[in-house]
Amino acid sequence: MVPHAGFDTDQIKDKSRKDLLYLLEGVRGKKNLVIERGLAGPIGIFVKFSTLQDYGVDKVFLLENGNADVSQRNVVFIARGECAKHAQSIADPTPTFLLARALMLIQQKHGLFPRVTGKGDNAKRLADLLVRMRQELIAGEDSNESNKLGLTPSNTIESLIVIDREVDYATPLLTQLTYEGLIDEVVGIQNNQANVDSSIVGAAPQPAGAAPAQAKKRKIMLDSSDKLYHQLRDTNFAIVGSLLNKVARRLQTDYESRHGTKSTAELREFVNKLPGYQAEQQSLKIHTGLAEEIMRHTRSDQFSRLLEVQQNLAAGADPSSQHESIEELIARDAPLTEVLRILCLESCIGGGIKPRELETFKKIILQAYGYQHILTLDALEKLQLLLSRTSPMAGMIPMAALRLIVDEVNEHDPNDIAYKQYLTSMTRGGNANAANVATGGASTGWRGFEEAIKHVRGQTFDEVQTGEIKAVKARALLTGSGEKKTVFVVFLGGITFTEIAALRFIAKKEEANGHFKSALSGNVHLRPESARDSMASSMTTDIDDGSSALSSISSKATSPTGFEGSSKENTNGTSQSGKRRPKYDIRPKVSIPTDIAPAEYARQCIAAAESSRLNPYALHTEEHAMLRKHLTHQQVTTYLNIRNGILRLWTRNPLIGVMRDEAIGCSKDARWFDVARICHEWLVRRGYINYGCLEHQEPKAASKKAHPSKRKQKTVAVIGAGLSGLGCARQLESLFSEFEERFRVMGEDPPRVVVLEGRERIGGRVYSRQFKSKPSYPTLTYGSRHTAEMGGMIITGFDRGNPLNIIVRGQLALPYHALKPDTTIYDATGKAVDHNRDQRAEKLFNYILDRVSEYKFKLPTTPAVEGDKDLLDAGREVSSEGTRMISEVEENPSIIQTNSSKRSSPVNEVQMIPVSSDRLTGRAHLEPGIPAVHTAAYKAKEIGWDLRTGVGIEHDLDLERVVNSKYATLGSVFDEAIRQYMRIVDFTPIDLRLINWHVANLEYSNATTCNTLSLGGWDLDAGNEWEGKHTMVTGGYQQVPRGLLNCPQPLNVRKKSKVISIAYNPDKTAPSKIHCDHGEVIEADYIISTIPLGVLKRDVVQFDPPLPAWKSGAIHRIGYGILNKVVLMYKEPFWDQGRDIFGTLRNPPDRFSLDQGDYFTQRGRFFQWFNCSNTSGLPTLLALMAGDAAFKTETMSNDEIVAEATSVLKSVFGQKVPAPVETVITRWGQDEFSRGSYSYTGPNFQPDDYEVMARPIGNLFFAGEHTCGTHPATVHGAYISGLRAASEVLDTMLGPIDIPAPLILPKDSSSKRKSEALQSPKDPKQARLDAYEVEVWNAIWTKFGDRPWRPENKYANPYRMYSKDKWEDAKRKCEEGRRPGKGKPIPNEVKKMVTKMWKEAPEEEKKPYNEKAEVQKNAYAAAMAEYNVKAAQWDKDAAEFRAQYIKEHPSVPGPDEDLDSPARKQRRAKRVSGYAEDSGSDLDL
Repeated sequence: MVPHAGFDTDQIKDKSRKDLLYLLEGVRGKKNLVIERGLAGPIGIFVKFSTLQDYGVDKVFLLENGNADVSQRNVVFIARGECAKHAQSIADPTPTFLLARALMLIQQKHGLFPRVTGKGDNAKRLADLLVRMRQELIAGEDSNESNKLGLTPSNTIESLIVIDREVDYATPLLTQLTYEGLIDEVVGIQNNQANVDSSIVGAAPQPAGAAPAQAKKRKIMLDSSDKLYHQLRDTNFAIVGSLLNKVARRLQTDYESRHGTKSTAELREFVNKLPGYQAEQQSLKIHTGLAEEIMRHTRSDQFSRLLEVQQNLAAGADPSSQHESIEELIARDAPLTEVLRILCLESCIGGGIKPRELETFKKIILQAYGYQHILTLDALEKLQLLLSRTSPMAGMIPMAALRLIVDEVNEHDPNDIAYKQYLTSMTRGGNANAANVATGGASTGWRGFEEAIKHVRGQTFDEVQTGEIKAVKARALLTGSGEKKTVFVVFLGGITFTEIAALRFIAKKEEANGHFKSALSGNVHLRPESARDSMASSMTTDIDDGSSALSSISSKATSPTGFEGSSKENTNGTSQSGKRRPKYDIRPKVSIPTDIAPAEYARQCIAAAESSRLNPYALHTEEHAMLRKHLTHQQVTTYLNIRNGILRLWTRNPLIGVMRDEAIGCSKDARWFDVARICHEWLVRRGYINYGCLEHQEPKAASKKAHPSKRKQKTVAVIGAGLSGLGCARQLESLFSEFEERFRVMGEDPPRVVVLEGRERIGGRVYSRQFKSKPSYPTLTYGSRHTAEMGGMIITGFDRGNPLNIIVRGQLALPYHALKPDTTIYDATGKAVDHNRDQRAEKLFNYILDRVSEYKFKLPTTPAVEGDKDLLDAGREVSSEGTRMISEVEENPSIIQTNSSKRSSPVNEVQMIPVSSDRLTGRAHLEPGIPAVHTAAYKAKEIGWDLRTGVGIEHDLDLERVVNSKYATLGSVFDEAIRQYMRIVDFTPIDLRLINWHVANLEYSNATTCNTLSLGGWDLDAGNEWEGKHTMVTGGYQQVPRGLLNCPQPLNVRKKSKVISIAYNPDKTAPSKIHCDHGEVIEADYIISTIPLGVLKRDVVQFDPPLPAWKSGAIHRIGYGILNKVVLMYKEPFWDQGRDIFGTLRNPPDRFSLDQGDYFTQRGRFFQWFNCSNTSGLPTLLALMAGDAAFKTETMSNDEIVAEATSVLKSVFGQKVPAPVETVITRWGQDEFSRGSYSYTGPNFQPDDYEVMARPIGNLFFAGEHTCGTHPATVHGAYISGLRAASEVLDTMLGPIDIPAPLILPKDSSSKRKSEALQSPKDPKQARLDAYEVEVWNAIWTKFGDRPWRPENKYANPYRMYSKDKWEDAKRKCEEGRRPGKGKPIPNEVKKMVTKMWKEAPEEEKKPYNEKAEVQKNAYAAAMAEYNVKAAQWDKDAAEFRAQYIKEHPSVPGPDEDLDSPARKQRRAKRVSGYAEDSGSDLDL
């Protein structure tokens, strides 16, 4: 029987050619061909124009040229279509589908890939598509044996490896150093052709008699048909010159051999070889010219510097050490693409760039290359190529584990190449015979690289495809022995020529060993594409809630396992309390990277804690309560290092949950394993890690256990499918999956979660209403909805702890638009308000708020238990762990008194005081300071107001009378302050309009009028704001609740289930019942109410028993306000598209009025306008109706509102303003499921009312923004409350976290050192080499002394010198106009004054400081130049002396050195720690 033919790459070309010619043959007669430019090259690879002419093609035109004629009746177009054109910028699934279909055709012809292995989310989608196509083929295939044979594992193919380009952006950013790669870098290769200047490679040969060509460019074919190129293409460019010289000498010898011909036969043989010699000589001329051109490029100083920086980064050097070189490249005007390439490389390798350094580079780039590159930098950020380290999408590549830089390589006969280890481990995975692989034989998969790829984002999979045993045997019989096999390697998103060279290298080595034949060993035409070609990640959807595309996202391959099954445990050990102490099959430090410095690792850990709503230097109050009897104050530092390390694992890749074993690996000593386990469980329970759209798979250990078919299962009902309800339900599902085995031990199945929603939609007050209109030319990403934001709209910063950062950017990868805060305010006349006048009004407004801050609630602060900040910043542990537990110290009055006596409390308590207004959200920006330090008159003068005649700086406001009034509110006190200020400065009507615009902005942030806001608690959440730019989600904010609904599996949500009564159990002794208006009754063991406060206030939901007085009292005291929006969609924009917001001032009934009360009704009407065109995809304006205007909107007709809005716009933009095409107006007060917008602190508000609202009653729990005291009235506050409620339910079910006693076993360092010494004997060879190295360095030091020391940089900033000289002057200025009892100025006040003085100082005053700084700068530059010369000479002398010393005094191996000693083998396998101190050492190194 004839063996089945193996895979041949020419088959692909033949099939493509036949398919195209078949299509052309179907069009009878002559025809013209119009080809898209991007397809012309690929088509030219497999078919020649002469062949097309044989099939009736007369002329060929490029589609983009627009010059196609109609000389023929038939015109055939070949183009990719509109969808494929956008494939580079959107997540279009078409390329993946087409690739899967092509691979499926190969499987049908050659058999299934026995093994499919890959890395990356897109790679997993491709693998899933192959499985689905196979199932579809089986379902519809014929019954004949040939088809069945095509669906059995192949004996000629070993495996399919799929690698997603998104997994590794670093490789395309590195400069390619092979000959083929450098041709691509310098000249560019497209479709195996390079367009080269004819002056470099010579003009193309012309036929005899033809006129000489004048073309400046010549197309050079670069493929295996050129034997010389085939020999050179994969070699390192360093040896290309010597190879070309060898070829030239051989050709010269062959030509001279003609003189030695003696016979006619010999002469005839030479003549026959002559065409080959001529072709080879022509090829030699071409490649010599190319090599010389490349050499001119590579020998440039700029190329050397670029390559040095790249290789240092790839070798794992500290990125900050390369920044000076990058700045120098920018100063030397290096190409922008090369500079960005290095920065993107640093971002991809180092897990992002430090925020300050990134901002500095952005500023330098814009100044050096032009501000048009703002868009370039923004695009790189969206592609996740240039990210800040605070971004959750920034991922670090473990450089040390991959060992990409190989120092000792023979370039003529290399034994290693970039990625050799990485790919060889994959391609060697199936050395077993095909039958073993087909039947599930063992495969190595990613063996050896688990640690390297563990933290790389994207799924990892290794799947075996099997078939019927009879069919497998039949294929084995037909295909023969199958000794040489083909491995298919697929890069989704493009491949570089260096990676192709690496694969050819592996194929050559493995084929020599007889392992397999690679598909790359032949002449394969591979086209490297952009690193993100057609595979951009997108999660936008235009599908119903229940069938959203988000539900298809899964992370099963990389999801964390549960607590009980995630690691092997033994319970042989017992604690002193008698409970069994678990033992762990894991080593310390395994989750601590070894390729970065300890200080950098510590920085990442601290940043992770700050991004997780936790203080990196202190215990949370719950941590303190949980651990106070188990830790000493000294041990807190070690605990915080572990906790921050666990948070780092989460924030660096929130697509993958942090498993318990990973968390335990953050500890450096096995004694701390229990602490790490408890810390991990606390973080999981409280929703600091493993939250959001994350799937948890069942633990393998648990899944093998047999469970009874019928078990008790509790029910948790969540009322409301807003963000708090969906977030709570999703978190409960996650927690129940995580702790599944604990429920099994209790004899229960994990509880089920049911969500009840009264509306027909989900999202609650996050509602993106879709426009009826559609754009003529869509600008949003494919599949995005064109919506108006009816409710929640702005994400108020992603940084410093916002959990939506993880969900929006880290998990759902939703596109968003960063809002620019620049605002132009237009007067009622339509004229833009003078900027200085606007600033004066805003500063005065903030000063009045500052004065009001004196009357805020004085909330008690709980002293935090802190770790050692210096050690935490360095990533180190304490040298002594102490003996007294925290509780012992706290309960000992003498110790507390001693410690407290060392601290002296300041006279004036530093608070967070308002300094400016956030015009996007209406909230105040705060800074540390002492409230209301200066008198009103002094402050007004400082701001720039002119005082009335006769008014001195000692004049002040007297607010005590109105503050002590029974009905005092923020609004009443503010209005009184304005009235008193009229006696100090001269106000004009426009000044009052401006001040009241800021009042309206404050009313917008609170959804009510100022006269209903609590005087003591109006800014209760001050200081809890996130950082970063405010953003809006493109395509609708409602995508976030849709993601929570559908990812990873849809939640059980029952819509149109309006709850009318809740019968709960205050004693938790029996299930409760929920009654819906359609008659359905739901029994639940636990109920979580996310019912909005506005609905609770109306008592439309009956509670049985009635809510206790302490709960109902908080419901009545917390206010619930209204904010309404007017959305106007137009055909064309008539406003400035470069601005995101603008404001309009509104006149009172009497526009000349100076009475503050007259401005109350009008100030909030259309006062703020948002340009929503970037997020809705349609020309859209959104106006806010705040304060009194919001309530009036509820009763006005749509026509009245639109008419007034149009009138306001016409006053600004003129009479050209058209009528809107579509209008949407909100009336949240009339919505029966919300009865308002969000909560505020009412006049009778008490400081703990939000905490009271969050407190559960029996089995009834509460969530929603009105239960989150730290972030009320916000979407993220609603989500955080859902996490809290889920945690409370789990604690009620499982009880508190069990903590063994003692938690940390006593340290036995001596026995540990002894055992380590026995296990790690000193290798004799290494000991000899270490001693020899010391000997050599001692000799060098004796000869030359110390290496020259780098000079100290004494360059001083001019501002700092000025600040030092003027500090006392600034301090005296701060004391002017100071109110009685306010004490001395604090440093922050003085610093601000110095800054103000520096800005206002004339150039003559600044000149001495600038000159002094310049002198110091020049002196340092001269010292550095001298240092560089001396250091270079010392290095040169030392190197020469070293070489001579080694030659004269060689190190001789000893007789006890054994190359295969156990110690040597152990050292090969041992992981290198990135920390200085040893886990068993008592010393603080």
